[in-house]
Amino acid sequence: MRFYFIVRIVFIVMLCACCNNVFSQDVDSVCKMQLNILQTDEQTDVTTIEELNEVIAELSRHPIDINNATHSDIEKLAMLTDFQIMSLWQYLEKHRPMLSVYELRTVLGFDNKDVDAVKSYIVCKPIVDKRAFVKTRAQFVEQFGETMLDDSLISNPKYAGKMTKTLLRVQTDIGKHLHVSTTAEKDPGEHFNSKGFDFYSCNIFIEKKRLLKKLILGDFSMHFGQGLVAWNGYSFRNLTDIRKRGEGLIPYKSVDENMFYRGLGFTLGCRHLETSFFASKHRIDATIDTVDNCITTIQKTGYHRTNSELFNKHSVCLQSVGANVNYKFTKGNIGFTHVTHCFEKELISSEMAYNYYSFSGKRMSMSGIDFFLNFKRSDLFGEAAINEKNRTAMLIGGEFQLNGMFQFSALFRKYEPGYYSFMNSGFSSGSACSNETGFYMALRTKIDTISSLSSSIDFYKHPWLKYGLYDATFGSVTTVTYERNFSNSGKCLFQYKHLSKAMNDTSANLQIKGVKQIQDNRLKLAIYSQLNENWRFVTQATGAFASVKSSPSVFLSQDIDYTFSKSLKLSMRYAVFDASYESRISVYESDVRVGSNASFFGEGDKFYIKAQYAIGKQIMISAKYAYLNKLSNKQNTRRNEFSFLLKYEF
Repeated sequence: MRFYFIVRIVFIVMLCACCNNVFSQDVDSVCKMQLNILQTDEQTDVTTIEELNEVIAELSRHPIDINNATHSDIEKLAMLTDFQIMSLWQYLEKHRPMLSVYELRTVLGFDNKDVDAVKSYIVCKPIVDKRAFVKTRAQFVEQFGETMLDDSLISNPKYAGKMTKTLLRVQTDIGKHLHVSTTAEKDPGEHFNSKGFDFYSCNIFIEKKRLLKKLILGDFSMHFGQGLVAWNGYSFRNLTDIRKRGEGLIPYKSVDENMFYRGLGFTLGCRHLETSFFASKHRIDATIDTVDNCITTIQKTGYHRTNSELFNKHSVCLQSVGANVNYKFTKGNIGFTHVTHCFEKELISSEMAYNYYSFSGKRMSMSGIDFFLNFKRSDLFGEAAINEKNRTAMLIGGEFQLNGMFQFSALFRKYEPGYYSFMNSGFSSGSACSNETGFYMALRTKIDTISSLSSSIDFYKHPWLKYGLYDATFGSVTTVTYERNFSNSGKCLFQYKHLSKAMNDTSANLQIKGVKQIQDNRLKLAIYSQLNENWRFVTQATGAFASVKSSPSVFLSQDIDYTFSKSLKLSMRYAVFDASYESRISVYESDVRVGSNASFFGEGDKFYIKAQYAIGKQIMISAKYAYLNKLSNKQNTRRNEFSFLLKYEF
C-alpha cells in the first residue's frame, strides 16, 4: 500500500474521532434509510433502491394520519414487522384517537428505537369525516451532467440523445377514492422523439371499502402471496422480518419499462372473501433472431440509446391474464393465484447446458396457493406453486416474537429447476426463485432499550448448473449485526458477513473443469451522529477478504452534512479505498436524485460535494461534483463527474 494512501487513512481516522464524539437530538430519516440499505445485499439494483426511495419520500411528504387510517394504510409502513402492524391496529381499535406519536411507546412490540424509526411518517390528527376535494401534485425532475459511472455516455457517439435524465410525475387525488397518476421519463443517452419522452406510464385507481374494493385502469403491479407467482417491484425486508406482505393490485409508479402490467385490474370483495381479476397487454424489449423470427433474450435495462437498443425496443407483445382469490378469517388468510403470460413470438433459450431447464415457447402459466396464520406472537406463512411443465416451487416460514427481547425467524424453500422466474420474486439467495433449495434462520435480541443484536444464516444449494459455473453448487451466508442508539441522538451499526460460495476451478492441470468453494469475509462499521441541528456526520468503514489469490480490501469514508437553513443543505464525502477485484466493495452513495450501490476496486480515493437548495415547497435544485483518483498500471488517472438536478413540485 502506498505511503500517501496510509496518510489519507490516518487523516480520516483523526477526522472521525473529532466528528463523532458529540451527539445531539435526532437522526433524520435519510440516516435510517441508508442504514437499512447498508444491511441489504451488496447487489441491490438501482431500480429497487429507487422504488424504496420513492416509498420513503412519499411517506415523508404525506405522512399517514394514524387516527383516520385503515389497516391497509398502516401496512404501508414497510419498516414495521407484521407483529407490530397487527399490534398497532388492535391498539387503534380500542384507544383511537392517539394524542401523540410518542403514545406508540405504550403499544405492545414498540420501543424507543421503533418510535424513532416511524415517527417521521405518521401524524395524529382529530378523527374527521373528510369531504371530497381535488388535490394535484406534480413533480418535474431534470438531471444532467458528466458521470464517471458510465464512460460511454461521454465518449460513445452512437447514442441518439443527450446525457440528461428527465422525469415528470403528476398525481391527482379526487376525494378519498379516486387517484390518477402519470409518469414520463427519458434516460441518459435517449432522445426526445416525435412522441416526446421515451417512456410513459399512467393509471386511474379507485379504492373503496364496499363491493368494488379496487379498480385500476392503466399500468399496475401485483403483490400476491409470497411472490412465487405474481410479484413485480421492490420488496422491503430485514434480517428477521422476512414475510412478504402482499398488497394485491397496486398502481404502478416506477420507471422500469418492461416488468409491469398494462390493462385492467379490479378486486371485488365482501367481509371475508376478495377476488381479483386482471388482464394486461403491452410491448416489451427483446432481442429478435430475424432468421428464425424468435426471441433470444428478454431485455430488462429499459435503455433505448443506440440503433440496436432502439431496434429491440417494444419488439414483442406480452399478454398476461390471471386471478387471485383470497379468503380472510380472524387469524389469517388463504389465497389462490394464477397467472398466464403469452409472448407474441416464441422464446428460444440457448443450447448451453445451464439453460437445459429454461423456458422455451410462447406461453407460460403459474398457479399457487398461499397462507398466513397468526397465533398471538407467532406468524406462519407459506406458498406452493406449479407451472404448466409440472415444475414446482414452495416455501414455508415463520416469525416468532418469543418475548419482548427475542424475535426468531425461519424459512425453508425448494424451487425445482424448470420452475420459471418471470414477473415474480420469491425469497432466494439471488434474484430468481428457480433452481434452489435453502434454509434460512435469524434471531434478533434486544440487549437493552438502546441496543440490539441480530444474526442470520442461510444455507442454499443449486441442484442444476447456473450461468458461469461448471457444476451444481452450494453455499451459505452468515450475518451478525449489532446496532446501538446513543441517547436517541445517534446510531452505530457493526456488521460481519461470511459468505461461502462456489467459483469455477480454472486450474490448468485439470482435464475436467469443476468448481471450488471460496470464503468471503466482510466487515462494515457505520456511525451516525449530529453535533447540533446543523451538523451531521456519517463514518463508514468496510473491509473484505476472500480466500483467493488477492490482498484484503478496505474502504473508509467520512460524510459531513451541514444544514444552513430549511432551504439550503450541503453534503460532502471523502473516501479512500484499496480493493482487489475479487473482493471489490460495494457502498451506498448518494446522488442528486436517488442513490445507488457504487462498486470500488483498485487503489485510490474519491471525493464528492453535493448542494441542495429549496425554493419554497415547490422547487428544489441539487448539484453534485465528484472526482475519482485511481492507480492504474502504476499511473494515476483522474475522472470527474458533474450532475445537476432541477425538481419542481406543485
